[in-house]
Amino acid sequence: LRAVAHLSATTARVGDPLVLTLRLQGIGNVKLLPRPSVEIEWASAVPGSERVAVDTSGPLVRGAKEFDWILTPTQDGNVVLPVLRYDYFDPYLKQYSIAETKPTPLVVGAGVLAVDEIGESVVLLPLRARGGATPPLFGLELLSQNSLLGVLALWLVAPIVAVLLSLPRRAPRPTPIVPATLASLRALEATAGEDHHATAARGTRRVLHALLASRLAVPAHQIVAHRELERVLRRRGVSRATTRRVMAFFDELDQRGFAGSVIASEPTTPFADTATVLLALVDKEAVRSGRAIPVARRAVLFGSALCVCTALVSSHEVAAQSAAVPDLTTPARSSVGASNRNGTIAAAFTLASDAYLARRFSEASSRFADLAREQPGDVGILANWGTAAWANGDTVEAVMGWQRAARLDPMAADLHERLALLPAGARGGFADVPAIPVPMVQAIAVASWVLAWCLFAAYRRRRMREATRRWDRVLRVGAVTLGVVAMTAVGVALWGRSALGLSGLAIIVRPETMHVAPGTDADAMGGVSTGDVVQLIERRDAWQHVRHSDGRVGWVPAIRLVALSETSRSE
Repeated sequence: LRAVAHLSATTARVGDPLVLTLRLQGIGNVKLLPRPSVEIEWASAVPGSERVAVDTSGPLVRGAKEFDWILTPTQDGNVVLPVLRYDYFDPYLKQYSIAETKPTPLVVGAGVLAVDEIGESVVLLPLRARGGATPPLFGLELLSQNSLLGVLALWLVAPIVAVLLSLPRRAPRPTPIVPATLASLRALEATAGEDHHATAARGTRRVLHALLASRLAVPAHQIVAHRELERVLRRRGVSRATTRRVMAFFDELDQRGFAGSVIASEPTTPFADTATVLLALVDKEAVRSGRAIPVARRAVLFGSALCVCTALVSSHEVAAQSAAVPDLTTPARSSVGASNRNGTIAAAFTLASDAYLARRFSEASSRFADLAREQPGDVGILANWGTAAWANGDTVEAVMGWQRAARLDPMAADLHERLALLPAGARGGFADVPAIPVPMVQAIAVASWVLAWCLFAAYRRRRMREATRRWDRVLRVGAVTLGVVAMTAVGVALWGRSALGLSGLAIIVRPETMHVAPGTDADAMGGVSTGDVVQLIERRDAWQHVRHSDGRVGWVPAIRLVALSETSRSE
């Protein structure tokens, strides 16, 4: 197919109609060609008549089809009839093709059509002050990518520091066990009186108990009970057989030392020899519990803290630099440039607000759009841009401003009230803005994660000191609970970031028909309205595969879409 556009006149006046004719000619049954949709910014277009001419005299059917539109210019000046595109399927190439017309210049003079501002009956919505976004937490703009380094540092350093803090202190290495034991026990046996066996048993028990406490690095009073002694031996890595022999020897010492004359038989092996053998086995099998050298530990902790502080400072500086881009030639010029820039923005904001209050809505919308291009993260500017565009009757820019402002400050009730004014397709489904404070949830996740590891470190320190277990359960349950809270908050924050993101979202700028396949000859599946928010799936030539907020999935012309992240329809 070939496409040709023709205007009935080369000059026109505002309010005076003229005829636009689109002629499509080529090989095929042209009678089946549907009328394309035409939207022109400087004029209103009303469909007119259609004419068909078919030639069946040759081996192939040929013909031409003409479509008329009545154009009524609404603004004067030098304008251009845009390129008109017609999509069709080429059976010879076995692919979709596009027939395009050439742009046509036109001079529109001033006419009698009065184009006034939106009437005085428009109810003015209140404007917002500049700023208004959720403030940074702990010096981090957690909703932006600049905080990634700081959050990861907190997330990874906390377990390392907790593990280092939970390691037990290295007890001073005891004196050699066997010589000390022999010397103590032999001296005890040499000084024993008439009650030789009882005195030797009690002395051996006292010396053995003290040496075991020194070797196992626990207070002596904590292993007085046989049950506690057995538990500590097993936890220090002593084998089950050696533990049984130690406990059996303590039972024998208790019987011979405190049973009096009930046991009168001689021991088969001297107490000193048995104690020496058992102490040698314990010294060989028990682990050397301890942690790194204090100097190395302090170095690791200092380095971890330094990494966290560096990450926090760097992320804060990057966020500050991204918010304002001053002249970086010298510090003095940088400060002056930033001050002048802020003053210029404040003056432009005042002019835009005054234009809105004076009901010059078109001017106000244009000024706020320029400010939004300069300050894309300012919630107040974005919200006012949407408000001015709504008063000007521009649904597309109203959706842009309000949607972007609400996604930056999802907890603002006034922004949700303004979103409710939009058509259903611009605020339903995935276009809905969930009221979830993502920065606060991320802060809760980080705080819960750090506290969970602090409780874990406290729990481990208590266990290593063989302290009473009254608080062990509280610390253990608290650490697990905070860990679950942290992971849940991470999931909620990730979902919130995804739901509040602008990536992959676009706005319909003109009413259009959605098709089941790319092409005007494909079956229709309903229409889309101006301002509807759609989700982009894939693009094929001049067609875009989209998902509507009501759940429909189909194809629309790509020229009917504008990304939600843009600041004007012309970008």
